[in-house]
Amino acid sequence: MSEENKAEKNSDYEQLKHSNKKLFVLSNLASALNAAKKEYDEIDIELNKGDLHKDREGMVGFNIFFVDTKMIVKYHTPIRFDEIKTAKFEAEVEDGIDDVVKVLKKHYKQISGKSVELTKDGEVDVTLEAASLKNAWVTAKQIYNIDTAD
Repeated sequence: MSEENKAEKNSDYEQLKHSNKKLFVLSNLASALNAAKKEYDEIDIELNKGDLHKDREGMVGFNIFFVDTKMIVKYHTPIRFDEIKTAKFEAEVEDGIDDVVKVLKKHYKQISGKSVELTKDGEVDVTLEAASLKNAWVTAKQIYNIDTAD
C-alpha cells in the first residue's frame, strides 16, 4: 500500500472517529435533557426558586437544540411587567439558563461517564412577549459551544 493510500485511509478513519464522537456527545446530551426534564418535574429544582420564579412552579420551561457543534438552550417563564424594571431581571433569566446547563452537565456525566464542556458563545438573547396588560412571557436563548473532556 502506498504512502498516499495510507494517508487517505488514516484521514477517512479520523473523520469517522470524529463523526462517531460527535454523535455520541449529541445522543448523550439529548438523553441528559430527558433526565433533566424528569428531575425538574419530580423535585422542582432551583429553577423555580428566587424572586423571578416565585409562585410559578411548573410554568418555567426549557429545551435544547443542536446545530453542528453548538447547543442552543431555549428557556421561558412568565413574568409580571413590574418585575421587568428591576436591575437584576436579565441576570436572573441568565441564572435560570445556567441552572439548566448545570443539570444537563450532571446528567451527561451520569449517562456517559465523561464530562462535557459547554462554553457560552455570545450574549443571552432575551425577548418579552405581552400576555396581558400585567403579564408577559420571557423567552431567552443562549448558544453554547460543545466540547468533550476526554
